[in-house]
Amino acid sequence: MLQRHHRYQLRNGRYELATVALQVKAERQPREARWWNGGWVIGDPSCRFNARSPLLRCAVLPEGPCERCAHYSGRQN
Repeated sequence: MLQRHHRYQLRNGRYELATVALQVKAERQPREARWWNGGWVIGDPSCRFNARSPLLRCAVLPEGPCERCAHYSGRQN
């Protein structure tokens, strides 16, 4: 997870960006993550709505699970 903190400073009557602090925090890999085509994906990559991403499952039911999704549909080639 990436967090950003912006700090502004008042100069000549205007606020200007002074610093940006970035902090990266480790996240645990979800249980439903699986190795697919050389990378990690969350959920069922055979569904046409799956984002095939290690960060986002799908647009229809992002919090999952895929097994109970009423919109499951196989990907068409």
